[in-house]
Amino acid sequence: SCDYDSLTLNGDGTGTFNSHSFEYVTNGNYIALKKPVGYLYGFNAKFTKGNTVYKHAQNGYTLSDYYPRYSAPNSQIGWRNSYVGLMEDAIRENKDKKIDRVVIQLSTNDIGQYIDAACTQHLAFGDLTPNKFESKDFDTKTSFGAMEWLIAIAKETWNCEVYVFTCHMSTSEFATYKANGYDLDKVKTTYAEMYEKTLQIAEKWKDHGFELINLWANRELNELLHSNPSRYIADTLHLTEKGYEIGLISEERYKRFKNREL
Repeated sequence: SCDYDSLTLNGDGTGTFNSHSFEYVTNGNYIALKKPVGYLYGFNAKFTKGNTVYKHAQNGYTLSDYYPRYSAPNSQIGWRNSYVGLMEDAIRENKDKKIDRVVIQLSTNDIGQYIDAACTQHLAFGDLTPNKFESKDFDTKTSFGAMEWLIAIAKETWNCEVYVFTCHMSTSEFATYKANGYDLDKVKTTYAEMYEKTLQIAEKWKDHGFELINLWANRELNELLHSNPSRYIADTLHLTEKGYEIGLISEERYKRFKNREL
């Protein structure tokens, strides 16, 4: 991808450019289109050896595996729409493969879902389970019980590194943060509460192959994203493709991966 233009190459000689399909042939590092698409006749590409990535993500899923739950009064969420269910799927499909690392997002979805049809009781965030590191010890019906379960089960299954990355600040959070002299303690949102608990998880698991990629509290990153919201932010919360690219090369991630082939 390059800025606003999105290019996708498939392995069968077909691809898309901004949703327009095309056929191509390769000549070294040059990609030639059999027929031009708009102003695009071809482009140079750098091919490098990459990693195999298995993505198990769905829109609106929560950490918590509580069921039944509701997103609006009398609007019940489907069964097993949780990270726990996604991880169980991942284990079934990839249990015998060599997995080097598992990456989990501290999603916002747990904030806006409820355990009663009237939507008066939020999903429970829960607390850390002190001195426990086995998956059987955690309550996956709470958000952070599920988080610890995810970390533990990944390590038990693949003995791999586990990373959790926080979201960047929303538009309103960043406005509050900046207006109060970049004081994180002044940002009193529910996600800020989740962030604080994630710091506790990071401290507990730091000697067990766990890393936190902290985008939420990265002042430089948030300044950049919110300096050009039409380019980097798709709405008040989610990023554009370019925004995600910027976020994933933040200083925290660079420090952790700079000596690795990723």
